[in-house]
Amino acid sequence: MAEIPVDFHHQMVLIVGLGPTAGSGTGVRITRVWRSGETVRVQEQRIHPGLDSGRQLEVASPWAAVVVPKTDLNVEGFTTQIPEGLMRQHDADR
Repeated sequence: MAEIPVDFHHQMVLIVGLGPTAGSGTGVRITRVWRSGETVRVQEQRIHPGLDSGRQLEVASPWAAVVVPKTDLNVEGFTTQIPEGLMRQHDADR
């Protein structure tokens, strides 16, 4: 994973994730971010390789991130809270 330069005074990061999936070819991407009234909306696209892709089943947790201009508007479907248990799982891996 590459580091992404972010100026948190003027920018913010939106992250989408699917959680554990059963295939390495499954993924997600952010295709569009736009303002709609007093809300910021995010369009995501889920990627599924298809039944005949020949990919092996292995656990993966696909995610995508995008840097956007900072705003105080609500981003529909997003939260600033870290999902419960996420950091405990990460700490256990160390």
